[in-house]
Amino acid sequence: MAEWLYKANKSMLDVHGTLLLAEHGFLCRSAYQRRRGGEVALVNNVRRVQLGDTLHFYFSQSGKAPRPLGKHLIIEPGEHEEGGAFGPRVPETALYVLNSENFLKRYDAESRYEVDPHLNKFTGWLLRKLGPNMKAPDKFAKGRATLARVDEDGSLAILEDDDAEVA
Repeated sequence: MAEWLYKANKSMLDVHGTLLLAEHGFLCRSAYQRRRGGEVALVNNVRRVQLGDTLHFYFSQSGKAPRPLGKHLIIEPGEHEEGGAFGPRVPETALYVLNSENFLKRYDAESRYEVDPHLNKFTGWLLRKLGPNMKAPDKFAKGRATLARVDEDGSLAILEDDDAEVA
């Protein structure tokens, strides 16, 4: 199983809302992205994350070191305390469709998250907290990438989010 580093930022929820959502086992994340020219594409990085992988979750704030939000295991709905809130798995990913908008509204009352541009539904990883995360390596902390794989030797594989295939 792989280890990943993931950075959220305040474009959706602030650090407290993001932490609260993570503590309830959900990281809202689209499977698809809108590219230049209006095409919608599956994000390659997102599909590389698999069930059973470990995710070190951080919150990025400009001018500050990323705040650690914990080390999590990517799980299935049957392992989640509110598994009924989630629907089918997004093909080629470990993301799940959120069936209950009430689940998200508890933590995002102002509806700052946007639905996935291809599926027109909220999607995300289901999480089970394992403990504290590793210190974010400088290359990741200071970089633009939001998702990076930690290789077996401890080095980072920074994978650009733009690496996508047209859906």
